[in-house]
Amino acid sequence: MVPRDLLLDWNLLWHALCNALSNARKYGDGGRIWVELRYADGRLALEVCNGVDRGAQARLIASHGEDATRLLHGRIEGGSAMSTNLGSRALLACARLLGGDVSLRFAPDQTRLRVEVAAPRPATAALSESLVVWFLDD
Repeated sequence: MVPRDLLLDWNLLWHALCNALSNARKYGDGGRIWVELRYADGRLALEVCNGVDRGAQARLIASHGEDATRLLHGRIEGGSAMSTNLGSRALLACARLLGGDVSLRFAPDQTRLRVEVAAPRPATAALSESLVVWFLDD
């Protein structure tokens, strides 16, 4: 379960999510897209997964391997669309501003984009006794 009181820029995370969903729609097989959120140890991980054309995916894996994170840093051709990679650069910038990073993994039947960012919870100070503060005016 993801806590609601995380200290992070939710607007910036929203932009990262929208970019990831747009890429999943653009480069996926037109089928299902799913999002997973996980929180652990002060880190929030957002994963966007999409189905792929198995033939095209096999060629991508043969050319680039399963860990395709480095492709986020340059211009590549994927599926039926040519990318200028501006969206990936924006996604990387959002993640880094949030103290995180982005990874891209190819599997035979899906592509998985993971955005992981720092997401600390607010500190809570427990007081063992009431404090009394006196104001003196002379």
